[in-house]
Amino acid sequence: MHETLRCEWIKCGKPSCGSCPHGPYWYGYFRIDGKLRKKYYGKNPPGKVKADPDKPDEREKIFARATASAALAWQILGLPEGTSQKQAKLKFRELSFENHPDRGGEERTYKYITCAWSYLCSVYGW
Repeated sequence: MHETLRCEWIKCGKPSCGSCPHGPYWYGYFRIDGKLRKKYYGKNPPGKVKADPDKPDEREKIFARATASAALAWQILGLPEGTSQKQAKLKFRELSFENHPDRGGEERTYKYITCAWSYLCSVYGW
């Protein structure tokens, strides 16, 4: 079974909610008998490795609701803030293609990219 991991940030839609978007929520997508299935992993990325305290990675902040921000998501994607949706989507696809674990990319980097994209989609309503 081949599984693709994806991070999703979700807006609750309540006008009184000042902490939208909520997440990240991690899901694994796979096919069984030709049907697409979805498995919920929770708020922590599957296979999360403890960060080395001597080398803190700023990108880790995208995984926590309290520390995630649009500025960090733009930084992870390597784009300036306010880039158009079309350009951002092209960059996301390019980075996903380059860093996908099935193509020899590093899984951790791929998780940063997918989580950052999901966060931007939720924040900007793409």
